[in-house]
Amino acid sequence: MFGIAVGCQKKSMTLEFVVPTGFSGVLKLRASSTGGVELAATNGSISLVFPASGALDVKGTLPTLEWHKPVARFADGTSIPIPGPAATVPDDAVALRGLGIKNNNTESWYLVGKADQMQDAMNKFYGFEVPKR
Repeated sequence: MFGIAVGCQKKSMTLEFVVPTGFSGVLKLRASSTGGVELAATNGSISLVFPASGALDVKGTLPTLEWHKPVARFADGTSIPIPGPAATVPDDAVALRGLGIKNNNTESWYLVGKADQMQDAMNKFYGFEVPKR
């Protein structure tokens, strides 16, 4: 008799994005920085505590490249919604909105803001004027 294992063997990690209270703009998570923060999981969760600049340097690879569940909040504890397949977020709500990964998988960019700020954020991400949708 034999069995077939189906599914992912690795449990997904929770990545908690902690953003300065009142922050609005682009967040950059940058990997492979010798002076970066050493990330460690506690109870299946890694906290990514961003400074006022919005850029967090970490040692090693991007934790966003591994299977994960993102959650976000401001430093004062106020929850930040994250749009996705399971969560609809109004365009006029401040949310954590993914922009993409760049520079050989060493930078993960996000917008903390409203949908109408995405155009400007995408222009910064790509480094040129992105055509409007």
